[in-house]
Amino acid sequence: QQEDGLSADFLRHYCETLDLDMVAHLEIQVDTATQNLEVLGEHLQNLRHLKLRDSSVLSIRDFGTELRQLEVLWVGRCGLQDLGGVSSAFPQLREFYLPFNDVVDLSPLCGLEHLEVLDIEGNAISELEEVAALRSCPRLRELTLTGNTALRAADRGTILEMLPQLEMLDDVPAGEDPAEHAALSGGADLDEHDFDEDAAFLAELRTPGFASVRRKSRRREEVDEAFSAGGEDGGESSCSMESVEGPSGGAAGPPPPPP
Repeated sequence: QQEDGLSADFLRHYCETLDLDMVAHLEIQVDTATQNLEVLGEHLQNLRHLKLRDSSVLSIRDFGTELRQLEVLWVGRCGLQDLGGVSSAFPQLREFYLPFNDVVDLSPLCGLEHLEVLDIEGNAISELEEVAALRSCPRLRELTLTGNTALRAADRGTILEMLPQLEMLDDVPAGEDPAEHAALSGGADLDEHDFDEDAAFLAELRTPGFASVRRKSRRREEVDEAFSAGGEDGGESSCSMESVEGPSGGAAGPPPPPP
């Protein structure tokens, strides 16, 4: 049974505002097995940036359809499997970060007309046809695809030819060679063992208690900074919160505001 831990009263208390319409950024930890995520859209109808950290969300449908203004969504390492309904849930989505999940099917992304940045590193994309489906995202300019077995079936040039709208693939500009880019940027050269290392890393990542991230792209760092800065320059409220452990050790929702 889902709990009502994400009540309007709690959000007002945590975000330190009586007007939830002013909240534009939110960072939160949730478990949709015990918490109703749909209420976020009911209470925070002007939310534009949402980051779920160390959460459990198996399906995009768990968000409901009230987050109509959301532009940036981060759901890394949430156990996400199903993207169905994403275009109706987030019609304004511009940046979608879902690294290290279990997504297989990318076809639901086809309806995201405003999508510009997509990070699907370390998912379960095994068919090149899934990548080809992203042709129907006309504004997509940055794609992070590394760590998916679909890359074994195609080289970088094939993917760029398949998605001519891309300006950046795996953090390397479309017109540059990855090895040369790494050398110029001071990074380590890429080699043929990268994919094997990624596979080993993903297996390690799914080990209980493992929570470190070996590789972090420049764009992800920018998103982290944006969430940290919140709405400081625009007069909008920003907040972050984590669920607390219940008696059984699972996420039991955030604590209620003090009386």
